[in-house]
Amino acid sequence: MTWMARGILDVLDHQGGAFLHEILAVIGSTAMGDQAIALASHPSVLLWTGVSQEFVDAFSEVYDQLEIRRADPSMIAFFSDDLGFPKLPVVSARACAAGELDYDHPRWLPVLLFKKTEPPTEGR
Repeated sequence: MTWMARGILDVLDHQGGAFLHEILAVIGSTAMGDQAIALASHPSVLLWTGVSQEFVDAFSEVYDQLEIRRADPSMIAFFSDDLGFPKLPVVSARACAAGELDYDHPRWLPVLLFKKTEPPTEGR
Protein backbone atom coordinates (compact mmCIF):
# COMPACT_ATOMS: atom_id res chain seq x y z
CA MET A 1 0.00 0.00 0.00
CA THR A 2 1.37 3.43 -0.88
CA TRP A 3 2.07 5.98 1.84
CA MET A 4 -0.69 8.22 0.51
CA ALA A 5 -3.27 5.42 0.53
CA ARG A 6 -2.20 4.60 4.10
CA GLY A 7 -2.57 8.31 4.93
CA ILE A 8 -6.18 8.33 3.72
CA LEU A 9 -7.01 5.37 5.94
CA ASP A 10 -5.07 6.84 8.88
CA VAL A 11 -7.16 10.03 8.77
CA LEU A 12 -10.34 7.95 8.76
CA ASP A 13 -9.06 5.79 11.63
CA HIS A 14 -8.22 8.88 13.65
CA GLN A 15 -11.34 10.94 12.91
CA GLY A 16 -13.91 8.22 12.30
CA GLY A 17 -15.00 9.99 9.13
CA ALA A 18 -13.79 12.92 7.06
CA PHE A 19 -14.49 15.27 4.21
CA LEU A 20 -12.02 15.08 1.34
CA HIS A 21 -10.60 18.53 2.11
CA GLU A 22 -9.70 17.30 5.61
CA ILE A 23 -7.81 14.32 4.19
CA LEU A 24 -6.03 16.53 1.66
CA ALA A 25 -4.98 18.95 4.41
CA VAL A 26 -3.32 16.12 6.34
CA ILE A 27 -1.58 14.60 3.32
CA GLY A 28 -0.30 17.96 2.14
CA SER A 29 0.86 19.55 -1.07
CA THR A 30 1.79 16.29 -2.82
CA ALA A 31 -1.94 15.56 -2.99
CA MET A 32 -2.60 18.76 -4.93
CA GLY A 33 -2.64 18.87 -8.72
CA ASP A 34 -4.83 19.26 -11.77
CA GLN A 35 -6.80 16.01 -11.65
CA ALA A 36 -10.28 15.18 -10.32
CA ILE A 37 -11.88 12.24 -8.55
CA ALA A 38 -15.02 11.18 -10.40
CA LEU A 39 -17.54 8.41 -9.94
CA ALA A 40 -16.58 5.61 -12.32
CA SER A 41 -20.22 4.97 -13.21
CA HIS A 42 -20.97 8.69 -13.66
CA PRO A 43 -17.82 10.50 -14.85
CA SER A 44 -19.47 13.93 -14.80
CA VAL A 45 -20.05 13.59 -11.03
CA LEU A 46 -16.91 14.77 -9.26
CA LEU A 47 -16.06 14.13 -5.63
CA TRP A 48 -13.17 16.63 -5.67
CA THR A 49 -11.02 18.61 -8.06
CA GLY A 50 -7.45 19.92 -7.90
CA VAL A 51 -5.79 16.70 -6.79
CA SER A 52 -2.64 14.99 -8.02
CA GLN A 53 -2.62 11.80 -10.04
CA GLU A 54 -0.83 10.23 -7.07
CA PHE A 55 -3.83 11.08 -4.86
CA VAL A 56 -6.28 9.73 -7.47
CA ASP A 57 -4.28 6.49 -7.54
CA ALA A 58 -4.19 6.31 -3.72
CA PHE A 59 -7.94 6.92 -3.53
CA SER A 60 -8.50 4.14 -6.07
CA GLU A 61 -6.23 1.87 -4.04
CA VAL A 62 -8.40 2.19 -0.90
CA TYR A 63 -11.77 2.69 -2.62
CA ASP A 64 -13.08 -0.78 -1.71
CA GLN A 65 -12.36 -0.04 1.95
CA LEU A 66 -14.40 3.18 1.95
CA GLU A 67 -17.99 3.94 2.68
CA ILE A 68 -18.92 7.07 0.77
CA ARG A 69 -21.95 9.06 1.93
CA ARG A 70 -23.46 12.13 0.36
CA ALA A 71 -22.85 15.12 2.60
CA ASP A 72 -25.49 17.76 3.08
CA PRO A 73 -24.11 20.86 1.32
CA SER A 74 -25.26 22.98 4.26
CA MET A 75 -22.56 21.21 6.32
CA ILE A 76 -19.98 22.55 3.89
CA ALA A 77 -21.19 26.11 4.50
CA PHE A 78 -19.53 26.02 7.91
CA PHE A 79 -16.08 25.72 6.34
CA SER A 80 -13.97 28.53 4.92
CA ASP A 81 -14.13 29.08 1.18
CA ASP A 82 -10.31 29.15 1.28
CA LEU A 83 -10.31 25.35 1.32
CA GLY A 84 -10.62 25.17 -2.45
CA PHE A 85 -14.05 23.60 -2.73
CA PRO A 86 -14.93 22.69 -6.31
CA LYS A 87 -16.56 25.62 -8.06
CA LEU A 88 -19.26 23.50 -9.65
CA PRO A 89 -23.02 23.10 -9.32
CA VAL A 90 -23.84 20.62 -6.56
CA VAL A 91 -25.63 17.34 -7.21
CA SER A 92 -29.08 17.68 -5.67
CA ALA A 93 -30.36 15.35 -2.96
CA ARG A 94 -33.29 14.43 -5.20
CA ALA A 95 -31.04 13.47 -8.12
CA CYS A 96 -28.78 11.51 -5.79
CA ALA A 97 -31.67 9.62 -4.20
CA ALA A 98 -33.20 8.84 -7.60
CA GLY A 99 -29.86 7.81 -9.09
CA GLU A 100 -30.22 10.48 -11.77
CA LEU A 101 -26.55 11.30 -12.06
CA ASP A 102 -26.03 11.53 -15.81
CA TYR A 103 -25.15 15.17 -16.40
CA ASP A 104 -23.92 16.92 -19.54
CA HIS A 105 -21.60 19.12 -17.46
CA PRO A 106 -19.58 18.35 -14.32
CA ARG A 107 -21.32 18.51 -10.94
CA TRP A 108 -19.86 18.28 -7.45
CA LEU A 109 -21.07 15.60 -5.07
CA PRO A 110 -19.96 16.59 -1.54
CA VAL A 111 -19.19 13.42 0.39
CA LEU A 112 -18.14 12.18 3.79
CA LEU A 113 -15.79 9.22 3.83
CA PHE A 114 -15.73 6.44 6.39
CA LYS A 115 -13.87 3.16 6.60
CA LYS A 116 -16.10 0.16 6.04
CA THR A 117 -16.54 -1.85 9.19
CA GLU A 118 -15.99 -5.15 7.38
CA PRO A 119 -12.73 -5.86 5.54
CA PRO A 120 -13.00 -5.97 1.75
CA THR A 121 -13.51 -9.42 0.29
CA GLU A 122 -10.60 -10.92 -1.62
CA GLY A 123 -10.79 -11.24 -5.38
CA ARG A 124 -13.13 -8.33 -6.08
